Amino acid sequence: MSVKNEKAKITDILKGLTIVIAFLVGHLYFSPMLYIAAIMTIALYAIDYKNIVALTVFFIPLARIMKYSPEAMTVLGIATIISLCVMLFNNKMRLGVTEFLICGIFLTLLLIKNMVGEFGFPFSYIRIALLLVLLPQCIDYYKKGKLTFNLQETAIMAFAGICTSSLIGIIWADDPHLASYIATEDIYYVGETIFNRFCGLSSDPNYFSSLVLFSTALQLTCLITTRRSIYMIYAVILSAIGVLTLSKMFLLLIALTWCVSIFVIMTDKSASGKELSKKSKMLFLFSVGLVMFAVYFVRSGYYDVIVSRFGDEGVSSITTGRSDIWKAYISEISTSLKTMFLGATTNAETVGSHVTHNTPLQILWKMGILGVIVVLVWYVALYIRTKRMTYVTRVNTNKKTMILLIAQILPLLALDKFFFDEFYWYYIVYLLSQISISEAIFRYEVKAHE
Repeated sequence: MSVKNEKAKITDILKGLTIVIAFLVGHLYFSPMLYIAAIMTIALYAIDYKNIVALTVFFIPLARIMKYSPEAMTVLGIATIISLCVMLFNNKMRLGVTEFLICGIFLTLLLIKNMVGEFGFPFSYIRIALLLVLLPQCIDYYKKGKLTFNLQETAIMAFAGICTSSLIGIIWADDPHLASYIATEDIYYVGETIFNRFCGLSSDPNYFSSLVLFSTALQLTCLITTRRSIYMIYAVILSAIGVLTLSKMFLLLIALTWCVSIFVIMTDKSASGKELSKKSKMLFLFSVGLVMFAVYFVRSGYYDVIVSRFGDEGVSSITTGRSDIWKAYISEISTSLKTMFLGATTNAETVGSHVTHNTPLQILWKMGILGVIVVLVWYVALYIRTKRMTYVTRVNTNKKTMILLIAQILPLLALDKFFFDEFYWYYIVYLLSQISISEAIFRYEVKAHE
């Protein structure tokens, strides 16, 4: 990364921290400051709309405190929509027919389900429709040079966001002014020893761990593409933060992402002796880091906690009761053709007292089979569009970005993310990474043949 880019990213982090501090001051000392912080956020997104991806990746782990009240929608959700609209009007570009068609079908489904059930148009559904139609322009704008995206800069912003969220969670989580916004007490017992599951600024340690997982995957993707050891250090720090959540999902997926990353690095063909030396150095650093992490893990007592969590027998115990919840939702959905094809009414929150703990199942519950098809078509259409814009090189970019897809998709099987920003924005990061990496490889190959 150039010195100019380093300075720009430091400036972006400082802008983000200024807004976070403004929200903190509003929550802790002076409530009118919340309105000022909200205006600052919207102004930043409206003015710096070209940098919307990196800013959003930074703010996602902090979104819980970016609101006026615990029940209110986050300012981040509003700011991103405004920024996408500003981007659209400033560049005077028409949106694609596919996006309008998908958005139109989604709104039609929403209208039909309300006509045959209890009428209501919550803004959360409208926001999803806007994201479906507006977000794809990020891919087109980046290709035309009208959107700023750099994988390394985005990774640093993600790292800064997680660290800021963790620090605030450690210092102020017990403050009565913030308690209703962020972490609920989540305690795990091993014998007489008590372990607090770390949540950062989230109300669920599993949800926070999924954000940490994707941020770690960004660092490892940068490690794969640049061979800079600093990204391994960032990834180790994030992995340590994720372990504190005591999430089974995180432990399984972080092990998978690390293994895939090391495999990709070591199997990447290169005739350069310098490149082989870098590989050996990184493998050595990884081995030393793994040993140190294992020693800390055992001595801190977390080893006993993990063993006890994975020691449960039966599908229900292994999935922490999720399989029983899934069965209950599938049973409820299958009892009504309307619910099966159009989903439950917009004011239907849960079956029993539990959310679905599975994003595909959540979409099925909220929007029915037709809604699942709409979202799936949106995902596939964006991927196809991205592949058409990706440079053809001798290096497989899918292999280099594989862990980003793992970190974005697999947590959806254990968490409800249909209404959360990262369900959409993390996928955009993955797609832009595909194009960005292919461009860098293409330029390198062209230069090598000159």
